[in-house]
Amino acid sequence: MTESELLAISHQLVTRMDVTLEFWISGTFAVLVTFFFVGNRATAKLKWLSVSLYFIFSCSMVFRYIQLGGIYTTIRADLEQLGSNYMIPAGGNVTAAVLTIFLLVAGTLITAYFIFSKDKIVQSDGANDT
Repeated sequence: MTESELLAISHQLVTRMDVTLEFWISGTFAVLVTFFFVGNRATAKLKWLSVSLYFIFSCSMVFRYIQLGGIYTTIRADLEQLGSNYMIPAGGNVTAAVLTIFLLVAGTLITAYFIFSKDKIVQSDGANDT
């Protein structure tokens, strides 16, 4: 492949990685908003089912992100062999990837905690809107 083709593919991969993160953020926001408004009426089975499905969704996003990162690393190596210097240093890419995966994992755990502790949070604030 030529340098311009590899650069175009790398740009598409970075865009897909960004879209993956945006999709996860949208899904997380939907889960948080749903349980903020109806969480106190949800049964324990529904909460466990929701957390299980959300966990599967989040794992899918993490694995997709890792897969795209692996492809990006391969293309980056090909670009370096061609002598291209248009790329961000490898250390910056690794740091961004690690922080993003940490965000996905921590966000998933915090969301699951919110689903199960929402009733306790509302009761401790003394603001029960129902």
